[in-house]
Amino acid sequence: MSNIHSPGAGSKSKSTPEQKQIAQLEKEKVKLKKQLQLKNETFALQKKSLGYTRNPAERERRIMMVLETRETHLALSQCCVALNVSRSTVNSRLRSRAEIKKT
Repeated sequence: MSNIHSPGAGSKSKSTPEQKQIAQLEKEKVKLKKQLQLKNETFALQKKSLGYTRNPAERERRIMMVLETRETHLALSQCCVALNVSRSTVNSRLRSRAEIKKT
């Protein structure tokens, strides 16, 4: 009984070159959609931070507000690049705000 195999068991289905190309294009399409979504979210973040101000405190308040309300799947480093802000400065501000909230 163990020697009896159903037809096609263990054999790979052979795909045509066209099917392989379609599969490759589908993967590329998914990758490009993710990249486009990320670019659109970065652009939206830049739009939120528009409104030039000469007051450094107001600029920092806007940047921190945008960074705190950013989408969770948009990395902090990407937000900082989009806003032309130092990541270490932002992290320091976030830490100091967290410490203030604890007290």
